[in-house]
Amino acid sequence: MGAESEAMKTVILTSGLGYGHTRAGEAIATSLRGRVGAAEVATIDFWSLMSPKVSAAVKEAYLELVSTAPGAYEELYQLTEKDWQEHFRAGHLPPAIDRVAARAVETRFPEARGRLPMGRGVSLDETLLVAMLRRFQSPSRRVTGRLLGWGLALGIRSLLMARLLNKLQALAPDAVVATQMLPATLLSYIRDNGELIETPSFGVLTDYGVHDFWARSGLDFLCVAHQDLAVELERKNTSSQVVVTGMPLIPEFGQPPAPAEARLALGLATDQPTILVTGGAYAIGVEETLKGLLAADPSWQIVATTGGRRRAGGGVGELSVAQRDRVRRIDWQGEMASLVSAADVVAGKPGGLTMSEAMACGRPFVATCSLAGQEGYNVRFLERHGFGLQVAPESLIETLRELLADGERLARMSAAARRQGVRDGAARIAALIEERAGGSAGSARWALP
Repeated sequence: MGAESEAMKTVILTSGLGYGHTRAGEAIATSLRGRVGAAEVATIDFWSLMSPKVSAAVKEAYLELVSTAPGAYEELYQLTEKDWQEHFRAGHLPPAIDRVAARAVETRFPEARGRLPMGRGVSLDETLLVAMLRRFQSPSRRVTGRLLGWGLALGIRSLLMARLLNKLQALAPDAVVATQMLPATLLSYIRDNGELIETPSFGVLTDYGVHDFWARSGLDFLCVAHQDLAVELERKNTSSQVVVTGMPLIPEFGQPPAPAEARLALGLATDQPTILVTGGAYAIGVEETLKGLLAADPSWQIVATTGGRRRAGGGVGELSVAQRDRVRRIDWQGEMASLVSAADVVAGKPGGLTMSEAMACGRPFVATCSLAGQEGYNVRFLERHGFGLQVAPESLIETLRELLADGERLARMSAAARRQGVRDGAARIAALIEERAGGSAGSARWALP
């Protein structure tokens, strides 16, 4: 066998809805390519398994839910597989989720009011999704259609599984890595059906809590960011082998610059309080936070990341131009190690990757705009380990004033962040993949169904 055919091939399953999962995948891919000669890495986005219309509808419903009904999102996030089965078989969804689903049908599939979308130009997942949602929303069908509703849900799952399996068969990897729960669950179902069982599988948790789906995933390995998660997975009796690797971060976090160096590179003063404001891929809360910070104290310098999925409103750009001596607006993200290092405090949405980057640089984290669900886990983690806290948006200014005025407290929180931070998580995960899959590169195959 030639050298080219022996190169280890890895497929990374991720979700482009947020940056955390894709950034984790990119960090792992970079480490694999640097570690294994001629390593081949491909990425499959979970949302590519759906038609564009269905993908857009589901994403829109998710964003509406997390921004307008965080309590309902928390309820949705905590549902186990058994809970989902009971909801489908009972023929109803929790009220807030039902309202969001109804609006998704009305806005994205208005033609489905009188009939199911079918025929040329209509994907099967579109037909199944609308049929399932209509089943929930039609009271006259709830008793007689319960089994049909569950059957439609299984049909959607089977369709996505088949599409994922076809992609994996075409790529023929020696290892499969999932950095998000939904594709990890699909992969687990595929393996339950007897496919890919000889191909090493790895789940990478990108938050600081354990959802039931991860614990039940049945993947070979689960890579977690902290020992707390390993303890939680042990409590949940997972069948996977748990490895504490740290969060996979891009290489720049291996040796982040000193604060003064980072500030100079950004054109900021080295001796003034500096705050990094971040709102994730959708820049949630950034514009409002930035306005408050600029009005609070003229000595504060602010770096704002404005996301990339849905651009922050024109107000952020206008503020950064009007206050160019105090504000640096960065759309995203090749400079993240410098941005975090430049800050005395990071404030914003507590995503798992963002918090991990703050820890790697020894920076305290003040959580605002938490979306509940997985971010609820993250907030509890940062408060438990003493390097951050959650505050209501209206209390952020006063909290920052107190922190920046209390050098000893800020130093304690920085030290606590540094103790929890791991800078080489991606390299550890790449080493594990190489160890488990590299020796058998090219040998793990499966039969077509």
